[in-house]
Amino acid sequence: NAQTAPDDAFEGFSPEDQPPVLTLSREDEVRSKVRSVQKVKDTLADIDVGLRTGVRARIEQAVGDYFAYARQIGINNPMLSPAEVFARADVQALWAQEAASLHSWLANRISEGFYKGADLGRSGDAHGVLDEGYLDAVNQDLTNYLATLDSQVRSAVWNAYNQIDWVPSYAQGGTSTNVPHDTAVKRWDTASDSQSAVVTDISRRAHAGISAATHRGYTEGQLSTITDTSMLKMWVANFAQPPERGPCLTCIALHGMTIPVTEQFPAEVTYAAKPLGVYRDLLGPPRHPNCRCKLVFFAAGQEHEPVSKKMNEYAMDVVTSTMATTGFTAKQVRALPEPLFERLWRFLM
Repeated sequence: NAQTAPDDAFEGFSPEDQPPVLTLSREDEVRSKVRSVQKVKDTLADIDVGLRTGVRARIEQAVGDYFAYARQIGINNPMLSPAEVFARADVQALWAQEAASLHSWLANRISEGFYKGADLGRSGDAHGVLDEGYLDAVNQDLTNYLATLDSQVRSAVWNAYNQIDWVPSYAQGGTSTNVPHDTAVKRWDTASDSQSAVVTDISRRAHAGISAATHRGYTEGQLSTITDTSMLKMWVANFAQPPERGPCLTCIALHGMTIPVTEQFPAEVTYAAKPLGVYRDLLGPPRHPNCRCKLVFFAAGQEHEPVSKKMNEYAMDVVTSTMATTGFTAKQVRALPEPLFERLWRFLM
């Protein structure tokens, strides 16, 4: 991917696989330094993809087993509504078992991603203390969401179930002597199709949680090796991929920003109409789910301004050329910081 990116995207970085600190002796080193950061993307992506594999199937299994049990009771007791079926103690006990098993399985995937990312982020044999607060926050979100999943299944079933009119007797449209049973079968079969949207939603959330934990683990691994609190850290967006999958307007605005290693990046910085919300903190990437940004570090006193300046200029060039090509709204223009607005104006003129 690095070979296909624009040359200017790599202004300022070295060919080492994973330098913990960025060293600049001459400005002509600016060309190759980001390449080492971009290489990490592929390894993290492999971890991410591997951990996402089978997630939807596992969620489908949990929701499907729960629904299948409730469906059978509903068909065998056609006068019971879905609310009455789901309220039964045995149905609730089954869901508690399925939810606990699913929670444990997904939490293990999320934690595995975090620690694999952290191992990758650490350099050499250095193993500092990891801040696991971000991992705890992701797992708490998973717990909170799974607590609502039962009600989502019930709601989806109820809405689909009511799409089929109740036929109480042969005289009122039934086609057999067991009209209530036949109607219940039709209603619960229709409800079975309602599970897809619920499974899709939790799968999407689980994938985002795995991705965020993996990439934040990498950041925490890097930060855990830093013992000198006077060092600086630089935000590097990942431009080494097709433009349609490239960094978002918020990450592009952060590209090249350098701050003390103990500080947080500013939440309001963006080239979009409004900034994204912050999840827990902004000590480093990810800025949002599926963010592929990374940090690089400078020792105190090292010259970093040339790299930062070139990074910022490249980011503004990307946004300017994209807006000039695809068009923009008045709202987008009003949201632009003044240097980017001036660059866009010069470009258009």
